[in-house]
Amino acid sequence: MNSSPLRVSSIACVLAVLIGPAFSQTNSPSAADPKPAPGSPGATRAAVMQVFADPDFRKRAIENFNISSDLEPKLPANEKEAFTKIADLAATDVVKAYFELKSKITPESSAVFDFTLGSIAYQLNRPNEAAKYLESATRKFPAYLRAYKNLGLIQ
Repeated sequence: MNSSPLRVSSIACVLAVLIGPAFSQTNSPSAADPKPAPGSPGATRAAVMQVFADPDFRKRAIENFNISSDLEPKLPANEKEAFTKIADLAATDVVKAYFELKSKITPESSAVFDFTLGSIAYQLNRPNEAAKYLESATRKFPAYLRAYKNLGLIQ
């Protein structure tokens, strides 16, 4: 297993980009949108957004989905382009990315797609739908520890 610093949280970072509600907001703070307190979830999300503003970093993080692991499914080559487009779309419109990804889910699609859609659904306050897709991810990849963890957080 590769233990590069990028691998440690590449999947979490990609998902943070996909599921962060900050995508529908502008990045400039104003009186109506004060800067989040240090250490708050909003500050963490803002920091992740700043890192993922770099398209090259997003590309490298998505490529790291393919690092071998017993607990994380691989992102198949035939889904990599679609996933990259969805991640890029989420940078500007997470709701549109949600519907785009939902249209790609099939019984044959990878557990990565189901997991990502479940995580986005949870962030969009759709816990029942989130559970459905996270459960689907665990059926497709039974050792998917992160999917079980997120499912546990929902229930």
